[in-house]
Amino acid sequence: MLSYPVEKAVCSLDEALDFHLTDKQAIAIFEAFLDRYAFGDSKETVCAKLQQLGCEGLMEEVEEKLSDEPREDVAKTLALVRHVARRRENGGRDHLEVLHRYVPMPGY
Repeated sequence: MLSYPVEKAVCSLDEALDFHLTDKQAIAIFEAFLDRYAFGDSKETVCAKLQQLGCEGLMEEVEEKLSDEPREDVAKTLALVRHVARRRENGGRDHLEVLHRYVPMPGY
């Protein structure tokens, strides 16, 4: 599943932040990766965006997992993930709660 590395990275970050990440922050992370895979932003540009979000380490983790996947497929999947997250977002953690159900993390 192409969305798994990004969704798992977001869930891991959320866990590291004691489950204080918001849907808005998760969407910003999805959008940063969408910029990379759909719009061809450089790795440095995306890393800078992720650093502003406090999650600079995610880039290496996600790119390693997706390195063999066609860019177009990753971009389409990320666009869908972003769309679903934005549709569910209401200023809280609704989307993240759903995500944690499908991307299980130890201790959650």
